[in-house]
Amino acid sequence: TGELGVPVNTTVSLKIGPRGPVLLEDTIGRKKVLHFAKERQAERVVHAVGHGAYGTFVSNGDYSNLTSACWLQAGASSDTFARFSTVVSPAGGGDVDRDIRGFATKLYTQCGNHDLLGLHLPSFLVNDGLLFPDVVHALKQEPDSGFPSFGAAHTTAYDFFTQRTESAFQVMNVLSDLGIPRTSRHHGSAGVSTYRFINAEGATTLFKWYFIPKLGYRSNVADEMSKIAGKMPQFQRADLYNNIEAGRFPEYDLKVQLFPDNDAFMYKNYDLLDPTIVVPFEENPPITLGTMTLNRNPTNYFAETEQVAFSPANVVTGISFVPDPVISWRLLAYDETHHYRHGSENFVEMGVNSPIVPVNNNFRDGLMQMYIYEGNSASTPNGIGGVYEASGPTAYGYGNQNFNGRIGRYEFNNDPYMQAAIFFNSQDNYSQQHTVDGYRFEVGLVADQNVKINFVNKVLNSIDNCLARRVAYGLGIPLPAAQEGTANVSGVMYPSQYPLQYTTPQPVVGLSVGIVTDSAGPSTSDLAAIQQVFDGQQLLFDIIAPHQGPLTRGVSATQSYITSSSVFFDAVIIVGNNTSLPDLQAFIQEAYTHGKPIGALGGTSS
Repeated sequence: TGELGVPVNTTVSLKIGPRGPVLLEDTIGRKKVLHFAKERQAERVVHAVGHGAYGTFVSNGDYSNLTSACWLQAGASSDTFARFSTVVSPAGGGDVDRDIRGFATKLYTQCGNHDLLGLHLPSFLVNDGLLFPDVVHALKQEPDSGFPSFGAAHTTAYDFFTQRTESAFQVMNVLSDLGIPRTSRHHGSAGVSTYRFINAEGATTLFKWYFIPKLGYRSNVADEMSKIAGKMPQFQRADLYNNIEAGRFPEYDLKVQLFPDNDAFMYKNYDLLDPTIVVPFEENPPITLGTMTLNRNPTNYFAETEQVAFSPANVVTGISFVPDPVISWRLLAYDETHHYRHGSENFVEMGVNSPIVPVNNNFRDGLMQMYIYEGNSASTPNGIGGVYEASGPTAYGYGNQNFNGRIGRYEFNNDPYMQAAIFFNSQDNYSQQHTVDGYRFEVGLVADQNVKINFVNKVLNSIDNCLARRVAYGLGIPLPAAQEGTANVSGVMYPSQYPLQYTTPQPVVGLSVGIVTDSAGPSTSDLAAIQQVFDGQQLLFDIIAPHQGPLTRGVSATQSYITSSSVFFDAVIIVGNNTSLPDLQAFIQEAYTHGKPIGALGGTSS
């Protein structure tokens, strides 16, 4: 029901025809979304745990044929602020948990601020924005017990995923190793929804955008992730901060897939209005528009990283939207959330949110008003020197859209399982086993046995019978029989969807090596040789010994076995004669278990 007890439909948006825009007169939906936007005070409803950095985006060419957006023209350079976050964890939580990551970027351009709001995985969990409050409620702590707080491994989440099967692809992404990225420098961002370019002549092109990390993709394994979460919950925040402080600036290429703009909003068999649908790069190779480099840390975490306010509605002239029912509600909800969090409409005047170009409007007064307006005019139009309407092209153009249809609530009818099946096919055997283990862990923690069985039988068995049986075996529930209607994608693979499988060597800049030793430590000459090689590769290292400080051979240990762990390092080197130390042995065994390179130097013995 609605808030007054009247039976209403609160899961499907009111639209003009099945492919048309969402209507603002959907008072039922509006009340639901606005109520949801105000459910948390001060803390973000989602993406509460975050860290960020300033940077610069540089366009690599002239894209005036696509868009009039100033920041994509020849030679354009724009300052940026990027914020990385986890979706589910409440404020104060860790940043290494298995979760969808947010990766949002604010560009301070010469034609106003433009925000790129993305997720590190390429699709969305639901295909209608009216379901976003429901999926977040399902993911968050259960309302009766108040736990768990840091993940989806519980009953309400998997009950929801069983009811809304369009979530199948994104859930599998999260439960693969892509759901536990190593650092913020080693994952990208995807805009998820489709957007529209508009050039100076009014010609339009649809596009999906992505930030691709130049350092490549790296992940943790599940056991490693859980240990990092216990030992250093803000591991990713520290990694980004320390690398930027040391001058190792991460870079991300902005890529776009381009699609013809027409009333069908289809590309081949891919529905461009459904944000749970991804167009593989193999089907539509992206082009690179420019590169963002993160090169400066915030100086005040709260004033900048916490007060920054992103919204998909923040676009410049030359970029606009399509009638995707998720982005339609996001355009409303984000600004409303910021108004609520900051207590005023004037949050856009805070330093990290304010544009670098002059602001001319009649948005007056209110709490925290920082602009001092001059003159005696506060209305438009006027003839006494006040604000006047822009004479040239303005933002929020929509191209030549035409909609005709009966107003009603229309659901998508796309196959919810095929993408997940192809994604599973695209993983090698080791990665598939990790994904199976991800399901076994998460669904295994679901308290309701019927929810477990229903999820495996309805969702996983519709994706792949072998996958369903492997998960069911781990859960100790009946193995499902093969069924008609299972996604038939045998042999179909899109390697681009699982970028953790490398075909070429990946950059090692900023990776960290643990040098483990005994109380004697490495010699100064050995350490000098190691450091020379590591400096050339921009590798970091720590010396881990039974105690910190000076060791027998003149080298100082930066960490002890108590203060450190193999999970903080990407590789390990053993140095010293007494490698039978229990702490050293445990360190090496853990690194081996997590599949890390292990080397030895000099007279090392065991």
